[in-house]
Amino acid sequence: MKKSSPIQNEALRFLYSGPDGEYFSEIQKLVRKSKKIDIAVAFWGQGAAEELGLNNADKKIRIVCSLKNGISNPEVINKLMEIHGNEAIRQYENLHAKVFIFDKKVAVVGSANVSTFGLPSTELAMETAWMEAAVLVKEPVLLKEIIGWFDEKIWENAINIFPSDLAKARLDRQNLAGRARPITLFNYMSRGVPGVFDDPSWRMEIHTEEEFSEEAEQDIIEAREEEGIPEDDENHGEYEWGGDDGIKKGMGLISFHVPEEEGQVTYGGIWVCYSIHGKIQRVRKKTGFFPERTENRVIGKWTDFIRFIINQRAGSWDSWLNDYDSALLLPINEVLILLQQHR
Repeated sequence: MKKSSPIQNEALRFLYSGPDGEYFSEIQKLVRKSKKIDIAVAFWGQGAAEELGLNNADKKIRIVCSLKNGISNPEVINKLMEIHGNEAIRQYENLHAKVFIFDKKVAVVGSANVSTFGLPSTELAMETAWMEAAVLVKEPVLLKEIIGWFDEKIWENAINIFPSDLAKARLDRQNLAGRARPITLFNYMSRGVPGVFDDPSWRMEIHTEEEFSEEAEQDIIEAREEEGIPEDDENHGEYEWGGDDGIKKGMGLISFHVPEEEGQVTYGGIWVCYSIHGKIQRVRKKTGFFPERTENRVIGKWTDFIRFIINQRAGSWDSWLNDYDSALLLPINEVLILLQQHR
C-alpha cells in the first residue's frame, strides 16, 4: 500500500500504523505544534506518552482515561497528573474511545490506545504492535461535532482521579498480571493493606431506611433536572447528611443497607460525593470499584461485621433496627480498627 502523504488544508485523511504508516508520527507532530490538547483515550501504557510529547508541562492538556480492571498503567496516569495537575486528568470508567483534539482545529479519531502496542515509535516495536487505523479530521462541521462530544459527553461526565483510584488500579493490575480471582473489598480491608483507603476522608455509611425532608425532596428534583438525570438512574444518588460530621464534596462512601427485619445486609457499592445542592449531597457510583457481584460472595461476613459495628457504636442491633431512620457514618480509620477487633 502506498504511503499516504500530507495534503495542505485537507478535510479528512486516513492514517494507519506500521513502518510505512503515519499514525504515530502525525500525532507526535500535532502534539509538538499544538498548545491545547484534549484526549479521550481509554488505556495508557508505559512509554508512549513520553514518546508523543505529552509530558510537556507547557501544554494545556485535558485527558480522560479509564482505570477499569487495571488495564491502564496507574503509574503513567499518576505521572501525567503530577505534570499537568490533578484537575487536568479525569476518568470515565466505560470509555473505550481513542480521540485526540488539537487546538480545536484538528482531530484524530482512531483505534489506538496510548501505549507502545497501540502507538509504537520504533520499527522494532511496530513489528509486534497492533495494526491500528485512524481518520484525521479538519472538516469544520464534523470537527465541531467531535469537540462537542468531548466537552459535553466525556469531559463533563468524567470524574476526578483520587489516590484511592490509583491504588485500586494497582491492585487490579496485579490481579490482571496473575489472572487472579478479583479480591473482595472485605478481604482487602481485613488485610489492613495500605493504598485504596489511605485517604482519611473515606467513610462507611450504614442505614436502615432513608427519609428525606420536604426541602431535600425539592432539592433532589431540581438537581436531577439541572443535570438531566432520570429518576431511575442507578449510578447517581442523594443523601441528606449535612453538618460538620456529615458528607462533604469529594468524600468516598462505602454503603450498606440494613433491613428492618432480621437478615443479611445489602452492600450498596462505592460512591463519591461530587456536588452539594441545597440540603442534599449528590453522589455518583464508582461502578467498577469492588462491585456488588464480588461482595455478594462474602455478604455473610459483612452482615456479621455490620452487626458488630452497630453493637459497638449504636447501643445494640435490636434497638438500632427498631429506629426506622437509623444511620451511621464512620471514618474509614475507625472501620479498619473495628475490623481488626472483629477478627
